[in-house]
Amino acid sequence: MRDIWSIGPTAAARALRACGFSARQADNLVALKLRYERGAFREQCAAQNRLLFVRWLVEHGRLDDGLPVQHLIEARERNDQAA
Repeated sequence: MRDIWSIGPTAAARALRACGFSARQADNLVALKLRYERGAFREQCAAQNRLLFVRWLVEHGRLDDGLPVQHLIEARERNDQAA
């Protein structure tokens, strides 16, 4: 049996219908295959997940680079002037 995916999506849907799938089932299978080929179901590796977590930490103020932040410097200067 030849690979039905190498003949294109329209012909693949026709071949699936010839194998007993309904038109809707065949179209859904072809759409699923196309989404898979475009990477829609790609699993993220552990390194990618760690980077996403670090981004979340930074965006929520839970992690920084240790350098003084401008608004903290200005607040410290105001406190020093007031004292």
